[in-house]
Amino acid sequence: MINLVDVLEKLRELEKLGGLKFMVLHVLDKGPKNGTEIMDSIERHRIQVNKVLNRHSHDENAEEICSSLKPSSGAIYPLLKKLVSKGLIVKREDNKYELTEKGSYTLEKISGHLHHSLNEPMNRGTIMVDTALNEIESYIRFLSDIKPEKLQSKKESISKMSKMLIELEKSLE
Repeated sequence: MINLVDVLEKLRELEKLGGLKFMVLHVLDKGPKNGTEIMDSIERHRIQVNKVLNRHSHDENAEEICSSLKPSSGAIYPLLKKLVSKGLIVKREDNKYELTEKGSYTLEKISGHLHHSLNEPMNRGTIMVDTALNEIESYIRFLSDIKPEKLQSKKESISKMSKMLIELEKSLE
């Protein structure tokens, strides 16, 4: 049985850390990587999650949405610097980043599993879906802060995504 208090606590921890930060730690849990490799790995993970979410959608543009999920270097490199300063990762001489014990502990604490068990597809899938939902919510909050007249040209895209979410929700009933 799922303990809602535990679930809420894990979601709060994930939100505090931020979806992208969690993804970086998760990717580095598999081994050291440079910035480009980190971005590529995150993109692959996000595409996998979106394929699961898009199974419930008949939108012909689903692949196009998936292809936009690679984090930018402008987001990743400042984040890597911040994670280094917090002691969660280290930058090696070969310019690869590596998870520290503190980073591993943080990842374990957030995921609710020993970080080694993340190799199990079910655990990783659950965590990835939670991360994707957290990021979607963050993007919606971001867009909500933009003046409506600046979003007017994107109304059709927003409507499409809204319909996709409604279809996904209906499929869960």
